[in-house]
Amino acid sequence: MLRQQEQQKLAEESQLRQREQEKLAEEQSHIASLEAEKQQLEDRIAVLTKKATGMEDPYLLLCEKSTIHVTLSKHVTPGYLLA
Repeated sequence: MLRQQEQQKLAEESQLRQREQEKLAEEQSHIASLEAEKQQLEDRIAVLTKKATGMEDPYLLLCEKSTIHVTLSKHVTPGYLLA
């Protein structure tokens, strides 16, 4: 009787692990989808920014994982922007 209860408990734990693995896979897929959408939006912003400013080659500053487009003026030196 005890052995049967242990087997049943192991089977339940196995099913729970399987459900958790499935949920993890779904969440990872969702994250990948969101990251792809984020990249598309960042690319679109870059194109629109380039069009709006008329810039051929915008200067880029990297701030953590985001890309920021900066127009340099005569009053600002590149060293200042990186400081």
